[in-house]
Amino acid sequence: MEKTSCMAALTYGEVVADLPLVERAARDRMLALPPTTETHRTLLAATPALQFVEAGGTATAAKSWPLCIACWNAQRFHRFDAGCALIRSVAADVVLLSELDIGMARTGQRHCLRDAAAALGGCYVFGAEFLELGLGDDEEQRRCAGLANEIGLHGNGILSNLALATSVLIRLETDGDWFDGDRGERRVGGRCAVAASIAVGGEKALFVSVHLESHSDPAQRAEQMRRLFDAVDAIAPTGPVVIGGDLNTSTLAHGDPFDLAAALRDDPNRLVRPERYEPLFDLARARGYAWSDANAAGPTERTAEAAPPPLAHIDWFLIRGLRASAPAIVPAVDPQGTIISDHEMIVVTLAA
Repeated sequence: MEKTSCMAALTYGEVVADLPLVERAARDRMLALPPTTETHRTLLAATPALQFVEAGGTATAAKSWPLCIACWNAQRFHRFDAGCALIRSVAADVVLLSELDIGMARTGQRHCLRDAAAALGGCYVFGAEFLELGLGDDEEQRRCAGLANEIGLHGNGILSNLALATSVLIRLETDGDWFDGDRGERRVGGRCAVAASIAVGGEKALFVSVHLESHSDPAQRAEQMRRLFDAVDAIAPTGPVVIGGDLNTSTLAHGDPFDLAAALRDDPNRLVRPERYEPLFDLARARGYAWSDANAAGPTERTAEAAPPPLAHIDWFLIRGLRASAPAIVPAVDPQGTIISDHEMIVVTLAA
């Protein structure tokens, strides 16, 4: 896999109540354009919905440390009521979320994060990773055949009962590797993070929800994290920082032939303790971030398979300037045992 070129993250700080719509006819025209990197970068630069932060809801609390923080890849938030119940059950002060839809047929055209903020009480910020030009992956295309997305946005967000300020979108890539359809979907955009500061006990802490590319290798994931760390340092050069998200730390390069069974014989903990195989952790340590006390041991992937393959720990908290305790992995299932997401939720208590 070609290594991603070194570049700076693109940071956008304009906050709006509603991300600008891209009409369906305009999305259809995008599909007819040459599927090149140059075309994609032109479209990305011309699509305001991929450059703004959406914010809404109402803060309902003010707190000092300690805070309970949750992080969850909600897998589109396709099981909305059960997902809200899971979030409610952990009583988190801040929830860092990824894979959230706005106006997608696969999730009933729902604005998932806005609706969650209304259901749970609190405020939110959202940044779009992608403008979706299709219905989603193969299963979603089959399930939603004949339908169309009303809005077609997908991205990351932060949900909290505390006031969110200084919200920014941090775009980690612009190459448009999802644009040409080789991965089974057509998208404009790229992986990103959304960040917001919260006043906690008289100081500001920065909270960041991030989703790294799944079709990547360890070097590319480290490069995306380097861009994120650089952007965070520019926004919050001092003070506490909490980064949480799906870092896709599989220890592997996506799509490359690899004898995983042999690798696990050499190191049975490879997938759940990936630090030695993922250079992003060395980079995080060098930039002042810790994770050992903030993350419980065990896999954070979930599958419905009766005999699942080896599962990895791919969702993480990285913290700077805070003390962590009581980390936990919360199963992403409803009371009947039905799976809510293909990722477990992770939680931690943080104190100054």
